[in-house]
Amino acid sequence: LRTENPSAKASTYLPELADALRERFGDATAGSGGIGEVTLYAGETSVYVTRDALVDVCTWLRDEAGFDYVSDMVAVDRFTEDERFEVVYNLCALGARKRLRLKVRLDEDDAVLPTVTGVWPGAGWHEREAWDMMGIRFEGHPDHRRIY
Repeated sequence: LRTENPSAKASTYLPELADALRERFGDATAGSGGIGEVTLYAGETSVYVTRDALVDVCTWLRDEAGFDYVSDMVAVDRFTEDERFEVVYNLCALGARKRLRLKVRLDEDDAVLPTVTGVWPGAGWHEREAWDMMGIRFEGHPDHRRIY
């Protein structure tokens, strides 16, 4: 595990935030809750979230932790039998100068997530792109049409 990353510093190394999320939403790796694995690579924290907890976690991150901006959201085809798709949300707390990566994994035959446009309206374009390019549907999206 390589943890040296001169760009990471305190802006992306957020183990205390991962602990707070697990305390608030439970530990999915233990069979209950919404927070799964927490990974650290090159000094950057990534938090896996269950689909059912996604909107609640995002709302908490916005309201309680100051993550006021979704800078990007991408869908990754992992080309695996299980959990083929991974949706990655890159979040920013602009005032605190913090960045966090949330990840949700989905099976190919159930590639559906709830929309987070109610938390961050700017996520709408990203969700439309993921729908168009990867076929991932976002339930509750206010304008769920193809973008390309």
